[in-house]
Amino acid sequence: MFSRMRVLSNLVVLVFVGLLFAGCLGSWAKGQTVEEFFEEVSATFISQDAAKIADLWSYPLTFEVGTFDREDVQAIIHVSLSIPLKIGGASLETFEILDAESDVLISGDGKTATVSNMAVHVTLVAQTPASSSEFTRDVDPFELIKVGKRWKFNGINDFLDVSYGAKR
Repeated sequence: MFSRMRVLSNLVVLVFVGLLFAGCLGSWAKGQTVEEFFEEVSATFISQDAAKIADLWSYPLTFEVGTFDREDVQAIIHVSLSIPLKIGGASLETFEILDAESDVLISGDGKTATVSNMAVHVTLVAQTPASSSEFTRDVDPFELIKVGKRWKFNGINDFLDVSYGAKR
């Protein structure tokens, strides 16, 4: 009886480990999809948390004026997004990535992707209705890179232009 239970428990463990390594258990085994990354981007921008927003990029980032690390970008986002919204008593009500028409080309090795034909729909809600705004803005093509099992923005893109309150 005791050995039969041991054999059965060993068999269950082997099946579980086999399924785990085959990627059949848990979505984490497969890694993040590009669509899941877009959902994360939307939720992160709505949170207005500069640290979480800065985590969406791979580093270092090179601008015309120099190279910046995560802490630099976090400070830039805090000054250009978080502080003005909080001072004005405003919030991002909607930050929706409109990717229905998007072209996502993932490289053969699955480590990079190029995204084009994307737009962002933003609703800013302020204390006074006259200061609130809602608009849709096209996003220039950008690149993604797979870091571990998660996608990140690769380089400078329109998402760093966090002054979404002004239409182009």
